[in-house]
Amino acid sequence: MRRKDKLVSDPERLHQIISDSPYMVMGLAENSVSYTVPLDFAFDGRHVYFHCAREGRKLEMLAENPEVSLLFVNYGGIFSSKADGTACSYSTRFASVMARGVAEIVVDPEQKAMALKLMMAKIGKEDLPLRPGMLEATCVVKINILEMSGKQSPRVQSE
Repeated sequence: MRRKDKLVSDPERLHQIISDSPYMVMGLAENSVSYTVPLDFAFDGRHVYFHCAREGRKLEMLAENPEVSLLFVNYGGIFSSKADGTACSYSTRFASVMARGVAEIVVDPEQKAMALKLMMAKIGKEDLPLRPGMLEATCVVKINILEMSGKQSPRVQSE
């Protein structure tokens, strides 16, 4: 990374950025075709989970190539770094994590339920019961993260 002042390498901070992200963008590739899709997700500190229909383009592409890239972004608004009023004096507060991983379909009902509850906990609704038949009707995907790196605006403080 050219701007070392923006590098985030502390695992705890990387995990915090992921947890604070409202959604993720997942990139997939099939032959020479790339595809990116925004998704709701949950993070357990080692794996990322998302849910989807039991069929569709994502699952078709994952069956061909389970390797994915992930992007998590926290946006913190615009700030002026200088008082000179030029276009170059403005920048964006942000923190982001890029990750690479391998996706797999979760088949174990207990693990699926745990992942769905994690997703509900992210929005403060972890106590809501799962609807009958929901586990069978929903596909849950687990992404095993292989590597990640982070970047943040120098004006974003680690919390």
